[in-house]
Amino acid sequence: LFMNQPERVVPFFDGIPDAVRERGSAISRFVNARMEEFLADRKPLILTFGPYRVLAYNLALFTHIAKRLSIEHKQAIALFDIQGQNVKFSFRSCEGQSPSALDLATILGGGGHVQAAGAGSTLDAFLKMMR
Repeated sequence: LFMNQPERVVPFFDGIPDAVRERGSAISRFVNARMEEFLADRKPLILTFGPYRVLAYNLALFTHIAKRLSIEHKQAIALFDIQGQNVKFSFRSCEGQSPSALDLATILGGGGHVQAAGAGSTLDAFLKMMR
């Protein structure tokens, strides 16, 4: 909403703490409502990564949404962004989920952290994952 616009964010933090909490709560409710609208009609693809079948959403690397989806579905989530003949993946998982985000990224030669990792592939390889 205010990405890279600090001058628009600072006024939310002016004033007494109660006003900050109230404004922060309003922003949170707005963001949550928008996220619900956005997710309402999203349907995942099922992609195969090595021995794992993973729900994948074309959300162009929306990290916070991925984390929520991982919690909701109780499994690692793959986000993908098709850029010409290449596909970027962002994986998110929660503690204790198997495979983890890192497990999935490693299969594609990527890396990262256990709960947040990334990798890339060709568009052809991506299309084969959907079979």
